[in-house]
Amino acid sequence: RAREEEEAAAEARLAENRRKREEKKKREAEERKKIEQEEKKKREEEEAQAREEERKRKEEEISRERKEKEDKDRREMEEKDRVESELRRNAENRAKSVGALVRDSIARKQEKEKEIQSSCDDSVLVVGKKRKRTAMIPSSAGDPDDSNDGFEPEGNDDDDDDDEDSSSPPPSPRKSPRKSPKSKRVKREESKREESPVASSSNQRIEVLEAQNRAFEGEIRMLAHRLFVMEDVVRLLAQSLHTKAAVPEENSEESEEEREKRTGDEKGKGRKE
Repeated sequence: RAREEEEAAAEARLAENRRKREEKKKREAEERKKIEQEEKKKREEEEAQAREEERKRKEEEISRERKEKEDKDRREMEEKDRVESELRRNAENRAKSVGALVRDSIARKQEKEKEIQSSCDDSVLVVGKKRKRTAMIPSSAGDPDDSNDGFEPEGNDDDDDDDEDSSSPPPSPRKSPRKSPKSKRVKREESKREESPVASSSNQRIEVLEAQNRAFEGEIRMLAHRLFVMEDVVRLLAQSLHTKAAVPEENSEESEEEREKRTGDEKGKGRKE
């Protein structure tokens, strides 16, 4: 009986020890599980925090890029407005200068025309006075006895009378005892000789003034053509700037070299037109 009791006590101790070991294992398993859950939760929190920091960093980078792009676009727009205003101001100044040159040329042309007209009036007045004075002076002192020694050369009657029949024979100088006066042709030549210095100088002056007038007309046409060309260039540049402002955003990031090349091509096209 003592041995049985001892064996029973030993079995009870073994069972108790077994139960304690199982409980210990169970507690250790629960602790490990709890630790793993805490670690997992900690890792998740760290990952979430890292993702949040990455998201904030990306947002800050995007915001910085957007701000830089806005600043760049604003600077480009300011530069474009400045260039456009400068081009417009230069075009207005050129148009004003060309207009002033055209007005100057027109005024000089009008002055030259007035000078030509007054010169023509003066020359006509001088020639008229000469003719009147020549008509008042008798031909060769008004004495028919001093002309041609009493005879008129042959062939003068054909020049004097245009209505006379050329087939009629000229009168014989020996049959006419009277001395004929000077013919109309001789009178015209003498009157031309008298008035030739004044008329020739007036004609030369008129020719010089007409040549100057033609030169001024050519200059005015050239300046008007330049004015039209400048207006076309200004219109094309304004259209180009308007087109640049209306292009999409991705085209606004083209390189400076391409932009300068395209601007040069447009200017060349405007000058060519």
